[in-house]
Amino acid sequence: DFGAFIDLGGVDGLLHISEMSWGRTENPKKVYKVGDSVKCFIKEINGDKIALSVKYPDQNPWNDASTKYAVGNVVTGKVARMTDFGAFVNVGGVDCLLPLSQISWKWVEHPTDLLKVGQEINVEIIDIDHTKQRISLSLKNTEPDPWLKAEEELKEGDIKEGIITRIKPFGAFVEVLPGVEALLPQTALAEYQNKNNCILNAGDKINTQIVKFNPKDKRISLGLPSNEAAVE
Repeated sequence: DFGAFIDLGGVDGLLHISEMSWGRTENPKKVYKVGDSVKCFIKEINGDKIALSVKYPDQNPWNDASTKYAVGNVVTGKVARMTDFGAFVNVGGVDCLLPLSQISWKWVEHPTDLLKVGQEINVEIIDIDHTKQRISLSLKNTEPDPWLKAEEELKEGDIKEGIITRIKPFGAFVEVLPGVEALLPQTALAEYQNKNNCILNAGDKINTQIVKFNPKDKRISLGLPSNEAAVE
């Protein structure tokens, strides 16, 4: 699956998988099939080896993208592929990176939790590296920042019922408002479980008290209220 051999009239040339498209191609069979006619050019001749490419320099989509788009623009793209660190979104023929941290204000374990290959989404351009020809995107920036609401509604000392989104060795993350997560330290988590004779898991509800609130850094530290409720 490293590419395709192209009949040049009695001589075969190799169209490597990296030269099949300006975007990333993972499976040549999804691009071409045996018998297809391909418009390509000879990129290199090394002895009896001929390297081919369909990526004509004057058709490089980056030539337009580098002048057409700017940081802050909201554009429409199509999800091309997923990785553990994010998703690649094709915008105007250019594969742009949507980092995992920029997919949602909520915690996302993997891009497939919220996205599908082929899905069209509106994204904001947050960085353009002209030297490396890279564009970084944000999906969450196209939605209201939930921390602005948190700054209006929450204050230190408030008791909030939240939903545990994930548990780590150092504590549990609790969603106290949609898209706003706060940390309940491990010591408080263990105390709650001991007093209520239970084991908490992601998805469980819990009453907590806001101990520290730093809206600028988007951080909330939680503790247990004096009369914490049992898990539901």
